[in-house]
Amino acid sequence: MRPKRQQSWFQFVTEEVGASLIYDPNCLPQLIHLTDAPHRRHPALVSFLGRGKKDRALRSLFADNPSNSISTFGFRLRVDHRTLYSGRPILFTDGDPNQSPQPPDIGGLAGVEKIPIAWASSSGAQIVDTIVTRFLLPASHVVCIFAEDIGGLVGVQALLRRWIAIGPQATQPALRPRLLVVVETKEVTSGDESLGDAHLAGVLAPPSDAPEVFAGIHMLHVSSASVLSDEARYRPLKEELLKALDVMERDRSECGLHFSAAHLPGLLEKAIRHTAQAHDRTFNLIEKARPPPRPLEWTFHIGHFLRQGNKVAVEAQDIIISSSLMLDAFPPNMHGMMA
Repeated sequence: MRPKRQQSWFQFVTEEVGASLIYDPNCLPQLIHLTDAPHRRHPALVSFLGRGKKDRALRSLFADNPSNSISTFGFRLRVDHRTLYSGRPILFTDGDPNQSPQPPDIGGLAGVEKIPIAWASSSGAQIVDTIVTRFLLPASHVVCIFAEDIGGLVGVQALLRRWIAIGPQATQPALRPRLLVVVETKEVTSGDESLGDAHLAGVLAPPSDAPEVFAGIHMLHVSSASVLSDEARYRPLKEELLKALDVMERDRSECGLHFSAAHLPGLLEKAIRHTAQAHDRTFNLIEKARPPPRPLEWTFHIGHFLRQGNKVAVEAQDIIISSSLMLDAFPPNMHGMMA
């Protein structure tokens, strides 16, 4: 039997009329809605960037998830089965940051949508860099790059410089992920280095006057396959990922940017559509989280309420009107409240 084709969350395609995103709007909601009480769950997204080394690491890091050997263009999105029913489900997406847009091939893919990239007059590499930097990086809590998959530390340095040139002020309020750079070594080691290390600072650190794209950058050494088993090799990476997620969860919660499963799918869909249409404009989370105001409707309904409730105390009227306006400001299907 032919293996089932795995569907991408989003992928890049190019035609004579221009470039587009093939986007699956049901991918994230289907993963999230497997759980109950979505307003009590706060998913965290980890983006894994690379090719073969990345794929091997994912099979070890998420051993409970079914392995799929069918390659896909673009970026897949999955949920860690071990954390699916926890308060923090771990979502993970993966793809090649140096991929090029491909000719469209959406036969057999259900529910996908083609979103034209309005500004796509530049090269294919620039298109991928822009979508990754302006959409995927802010959406992620942690980004993990496998250096050997993209040309070693020199390739990572080139990638980071391209991102820094594109990525400033992608969102408002600012969302910045932590970056882990995974480097293989022939020695048995489990150490990581921050940018305080002189060698790493010279290779990966952005210029002092560069805008901030990441909340922090760390390099993690993993032993080569000839030295240790995959489970042992990637155990330090898993520990570092979980620590980074804890830090990002705390930081985003303190800033009011720790979104629940009830809100995250809608916000990310708005973000990717915004980036495809206007990559040079900041995505305003607060503005996009609210539907357009309807002052004429408000005037009619408030007037009707005041006429019907003229015997109700003014203080009670104020409370009812203000709470109604607050609830009305929520996008559809996002009215879940914590008990």
